[in-house]
Formats: sequence, C-alpha cells, structure tokens
Amino acid sequence: MKNKPVRNTVAGRWAADNGFNTHQAIIYRNRLKQYFIPGILRQEREINNSSNPMDRYLTTFKFAMYKWDTAPSGFKRLQLALTDDWHCCYTENDAIEYANTYILPKIQLNDYWAKVYNVPANALQLLRINKQRIK
Repeated sequence: MKNKPVRNTVAGRWAADNGFNTHQAIIYRNRLKQYFIPGILRQEREINNSSNPMDRYLTTFKFAMYKWDTAPSGFKRLQLALTDDWHCCYTENDAIEYANTYILPKIQLNDYWAKVYNVPANALQLLRINKQRIK
C-alpha cells in the first residue's frame, strides 16, 4: 500500500513534521479554534513634532492572541492572552504575513494548558490569521 502524499497545507505540513496524520491535525486545530483567536492589533499615535505635515500619525501593528473566557455571570468574552512587541509593518497584511511566518510557528502551550485542551503543546502552530482584503 502506498503512503499518501503530504498535503501542502498548514495542517498537512504540521502533521508530517510532528508525526501525526492530517486528520488528527485538523481535529486539534478545530478544537483550539473554539478557545483561541489569533489577530493583529493596530495602534495609531499622533506625532506632534514632525517636520512633515503628512507624518501626522504613526500606525504600528502587533500580533495578539485572544482567548475565550467565561465570566462569573456565565457570559463568554474575549480576553487578550498574549501579544508580541510592536512591529512597524506598512500594512495590516504585512503584519499578518509576519505573524503567520515568524510568530505562530514558534508558539507553544505550557504542559498544563496542553493537557486541559487535550492537544500537543505545539498545536497552536496550526492556527493562522486570515489575510484581509484591502481595496
């Protein structure tokens, strides 16, 4: 019987690199999507002392991971779980590309949370930020 070729997807590559099948990787990703949402925070700051009037605002982006949290009232709310340093990407799509390429592939859960979610510690690497369509 022939081995199936590895699908060229995030889940397929992650599964091949970590000794899982693609189906199991997709199960882990779907489980984590119930709890975590990766995204990009945008901050716009006014620059008061710029010699160029076109440089009135500085826009910076950084990666953020949100986690669904249940409040004492039972209401679910998004809570900021972690962020990276501010990055000076020119556009939000640049920041998304940077996060998907350099930040998400390195993220890991600690042993406690991996056990709580019943996933491998590096399963957060299966999550991706979708690129926005900017017109």
